[in-house]
Amino acid sequence: MIKLIATDMDGTLLGDEREVTIENAKAVKEAQTQGVTVIVATGRDELEARLPLKQADISCPVISVNGAVTCNEHGEVLLVSRFQNRKRELFLTF
Repeated sequence: MIKLIATDMDGTLLGDEREVTIENAKAVKEAQTQGVTVIVATGRDELEARLPLKQADISCPVISVNGAVTCNEHGEVLLVSRFQNRKRELFLTF
């Protein structure tokens, strides 16, 4: 039994119009009805990710900013991953 579906947005969940396609919205809602957790993972920021989901009436957790921020289905921040100072210095000088 499938317990979790994680999906990207651009080119996966969203169609050419940058909106959740009707087919994908139906599939997400059907999966949720069957008890499957659906999570969106994207490079977009939280607000930019929520707009097309809201337009498609989809409520789900979102992992945004390439994994840096995780929010629940209500948009409440659960986790923020930040570079530690030394890692940031190494990254910026690379």
